[in-house]
Amino acid sequence: GGPDQLRLLEYLFNNTRYKPISRPVQNDSQTLPVTINLALQQIINFDGKNEAIVISGWMTIMWNDYGLGWKPEEFGNIETLRIPSTQIWTPDIFLYNTADENFDAAVKVNAVVRYSGDILYVPPVLFKSSCPFNIAAFPFVTIKKKLPCFLISCMTLLGLVLPPDSGDKINLQITTLLTVVMFSLLLSEIMPPSSHAIPIITVYFMCVMIMSVVSVIASVLVLSLHFRNSKNSAMSVWIRKYICNYLAWLLCMKRPNHDLSWCAIRRRLTSPKQESHNINQLIADDYSKIPSEPLFKNTFELLSTNGLNIDSESLEFQANLEKQRSVSLLEFAVPSTTTSHRSYHHQNTLKELNRSNMEMIHAELRTIISQLAILTSHFRQQEKDDDESQEWKFVARVIDRLCLVVFAVSMTLFTTLIFLNA
Repeated sequence: GGPDQLRLLEYLFNNTRYKPISRPVQNDSQTLPVTINLALQQIINFDGKNEAIVISGWMTIMWNDYGLGWKPEEFGNIETLRIPSTQIWTPDIFLYNTADENFDAAVKVNAVVRYSGDILYVPPVLFKSSCPFNIAAFPFVTIKKKLPCFLISCMTLLGLVLPPDSGDKINLQITTLLTVVMFSLLLSEIMPPSSHAIPIITVYFMCVMIMSVVSVIASVLVLSLHFRNSKNSAMSVWIRKYICNYLAWLLCMKRPNHDLSWCAIRRRLTSPKQESHNINQLIADDYSKIPSEPLFKNTFELLSTNGLNIDSESLEFQANLEKQRSVSLLEFAVPSTTTSHRSYHHQNTLKELNRSNMEMIHAELRTIISQLAILTSHFRQQEKDDDESQEWKFVARVIDRLCLVVFAVSMTLFTTLIFLNA
């Protein structure tokens, strides 16, 4: 500068006149007004994960320093000076929520000093500050990211639609659960850690994950019921009454050869139960109806017609009895020409032969009836087991339909509530 400027600087910064460390007030009880403005130039970076923001701009700081005033006419009409900020008093400005290791974000530049003592200080700044924000609405207002969360939740319902006979039912449920866990981990990586609020998308994924876990448990229960039978688990009365009838009617289920209308259910459950006949009583009743005549021919033909295997001994026994019966009938049909003693002897012989034949017939019929009773009992038990297995499968279908309805209603409700509050 010129000699006037040098003389002005010597006047202003006389060691006995101006101290940069002293607050520029005439009375210590006075306050010093400082005006600060920030002109934002650019948001350089926003770290949502660490909740930090980096911005650049200029700070405009203005105050009055009475020790830096002069009369322009005494110093060659100089009205302004540019003085390094390190040589004058500057306000102590500090960013308390800074995230930078360098606490002083302002660059030291020259300050513009007017003759009246007014100072204009415009340093460029680069702030890196913490920026906590409300993540309750995350990611709707901060980040746009496509997450197929609704499709994943629908996959849970699709797993319940599959029939229990399908081997992929439990596999689909577990795959859906793993998919939800994977997207939850992906969400945790892009979501800022905060204890102030829980993001809505996190709440949604938590609900979907809980539903997926419950659906896996429900699928295991349905498969367990589906593969039950009378040999490993007997069906209780309340299951048959409330699940196979009332709950099936409520869920509009259909079952072949079963009327599941309300009137039919009430009539079936309120009517007295008919007790099944004992197999021994059936055998006794059938045995009491055995005719006294040896109808071997019709019996063997009937058994052969029904596909029962008759061994050679039984056939030989039948032929011998038929021969003996023919001989007895011929002898009985020949007119008596002998004495009364011979007639009495023949009558006794025929009676003994008939008695022996009847005992053999009765023994053979008992054997046949007992075998038929065993076969009948086996077929009845097999039919009963098949019916009970079908009942268990129907119970599994009813529980599966119930889970489908409950899950669909629950998913619709919490999806509507969550996204309406977004």
